[in-house]
Amino acid sequence: MTFYSFMVRNHKDSKTEEGRLANIMRMDRERFPRNSSHKLNTWRMLLRDYIKKHSAIYAVSIETFESCWEEYEACEKSRLNKSS
Repeated sequence: MTFYSFMVRNHKDSKTEEGRLANIMRMDRERFPRNSSHKLNTWRMLLRDYIKKHSAIYAVSIETFESCWEEYEACEKSRLNKSS
């Protein structure tokens, strides 16, 4: 699952900073990068840089992104371990 899919599925209707990020990502769905389940650390840095670069669009804190990424990463690692 991509970070984009994870955020939309888990946070899109939430009235939190996480929900705000998910909704902004949905509005930017044509340009928002879609990662693979591999090389999570590399993708984390790429997505973080994307959000920083588009800070006018993503008026959310990097801490919110980092928190969401950690949640996503734990979910992906658990999913991948179950499929092994």
